[in-house]
Amino acid sequence: MNAEIAWIAARPVIPTPEKLAEMGIRLGIIVAVAFLAQRIVFLGIGRGERF
Repeated sequence: MNAEIAWIAARPVIPTPEKLAEMGIRLGIIVAVAFLAQRIVFLGIGRGERF
């Protein structure tokens, strides 16, 4: 049990710069796609309310 606690305490808190960059790129893509999806849905709803 103590070995597990020591391993958790010894690992780095912040990921490597390469991993951080990959996570940032993925997050940016997800936010962009979610924003576009939201705009498309709102556009469709707005046009649907006109009919």
